[in-house]
Amino acid sequence: MASVYEEQKKFNLAIEHFLRIPQASTLFVDSALHISQIHKNMGDLTKAYESIDKVIQKNPHIASFYVFKATLLEEEKKFLEATTLLQNPVLTVYVDA
Repeated sequence: MASVYEEQKKFNLAIEHFLRIPQASTLFVDSALHISQIHKNMGDLTKAYESIDKVIQKNPHIASFYVFKATLLEEEKKFLEATTLLQNPVLTVYVDA
């Protein structure tokens, strides 16, 4: 239902529904990213940052949250902050050669 509200540009209703998705749900990551994206689309970068920072604090192991925040920073031309964020040791990925 949240995605339907988002498509209809009923952003407050979409956020309300996305917030109902529990952290244990497989949909949690997508819902958290959608909330930040909706705030960004509404032109409220402060709330976009607040919402992504909140989920990063609670879920520091989920790389996609850091990538989304880095994208926000890059769009504001805050390249050094974005680079620093992505150098977080939590995001280290080991690839077998």
